[in-house]
Amino acid sequence: MKNMEQRISTKEEYYKRINIVIKYINNNLDKNIDLEKLAEISNFSK
Repeated sequence: MKNMEQRISTKEEYYKRINIVIKYINNNLDKNIDLEKLAEISNFSK
């Protein structure tokens, strides 16, 4: 059961981080956006 809860929590965390990236992109469509910046704001590696 704990492993299943951990997976859900991880999945929710990934969704949150991806939504941060999507929001950033939508708010900065007029700028050049690089992978380094997206990785930085989402705490993903590039």
